[in-house]
Amino acid sequence: MCSPPRVATAVVALSVLCLAVVALAAGAPPPSPICGVCGTDTIDGATDAGTLDIYVDESGDSQWVAQVPVNETAAAHYQNDEHALATSVDDSQNRYRAVGDDAQHVSATIDDQTVRVEYTVPNVARQGVVGDGWVLEYFYAGDSPVRYELVADRVSIHLPDDYAVTNSPEAGRIENGTLTWASGESGADEDAAGGDFHSRTYVTYAQSGLTNIAASWTAAAVAFGPVVLEHTALAGVVPVVVVGFAAGATSIAGAGRSRELTGRSRWVGAVGRSGCVALCRRLGVHHSRRTLTLFGLATVGLLAGTSWLLGFPFEALLIGALGLSVVLFFPFGHALARGERRAWLYGVTCLLAPLGAIAAVAPFPTSATIVILSLFVFPPIAGAAAVLGYVLSLVGREIALAGDTKQRETQREQTSAHGRP
Repeated sequence: MCSPPRVATAVVALSVLCLAVVALAAGAPPPSPICGVCGTDTIDGATDAGTLDIYVDESGDSQWVAQVPVNETAAAHYQNDEHALATSVDDSQNRYRAVGDDAQHVSATIDDQTVRVEYTVPNVARQGVVGDGWVLEYFYAGDSPVRYELVADRVSIHLPDDYAVTNSPEAGRIENGTLTWASGESGADEDAAGGDFHSRTYVTYAQSGLTNIAASWTAAAVAFGPVVLEHTALAGVVPVVVVGFAAGATSIAGAGRSRELTGRSRWVGAVGRSGCVALCRRLGVHHSRRTLTLFGLATVGLLAGTSWLLGFPFEALLIGALGLSVVLFFPFGHALARGERRAWLYGVTCLLAPLGAIAAVAPFPTSATIVILSLFVFPPIAGAAAVLGYVLSLVGREIALAGDTKQRETQREQTSAHGRP
């Protein structure tokens, strides 16, 4: 039975913890509306939440246009009294609005029964260091407590002419260079009055062409470099460990500590070697390490390129990065079996290649996303890559040992031919 002092201490500690949680929740700011004047309880006489269109120009600045419908009485009043319209718009601005004090050149007009509020916000997007790739990072709040909500019925970001979105912002709908969020489509309750707009939303965009698309991703990498490294490290721990087991097994099998394999491992390596030899004979080439490695890399490149052209860039990145890791297990096992000092370079590349795919799709929107990816998505993919990689390392090992055996037999034949004992 717990003594009274211990019980009292536990009660006090639990009370302090509860108070801390309540204080953190109370201290968090309310959601920031993307449209500061939208909503039925903002502008006097509003009959609907309204819409917001954000037009981004070629220099990274933007023009924001909010339109809120009002009733006939309010419309007549605003048409006859511009000061009343300006006052109503000023009073309706939400103090926690997303643009804060960045809005410039604010103007308000009434057209029929719609209040139109226009303002500019500079530097919402930045150009990358290379190429014509851009990243709109204005709404990326990182790990800050900032939260967004649409409030408006619709929020649309219009890119400059001839530019297209090159990433997939959460809950955004992409069409002809325009990215749109609509109320009820991104929240947990699809019938809610205001949908969610994620606090880690960013948009990469570029003109057509693989170089420009890559440049837009480079721009995002520069902008979010620190958080990308953090998320890559967190999401990549498990895949690297899984591939690391395969690399460790390859090292044990190929570095002389287990020179003669038996059972299934030897059989897998022998069958793989026979297949490689038969393939190279059919193609009319020698089954050297370089030839087979290049053939594997070409296959991965073909698969990744096909996936990219079919409109699956994320899958193309995974195929390219993990495929590279798998293929390099072949020269890794071959080099270890021959006792080459540079074999460790192949092993390190096999370990780091999966991180390339993860870094390409980071940063991730939430911590929960990182947990899901690192525990449920990436591990089975990395596991498959590790198994295939280890199999290729056994094939590489058998080819290396067979080559050494053949070389020794050739040397013995030459020695016998010269009459040497």
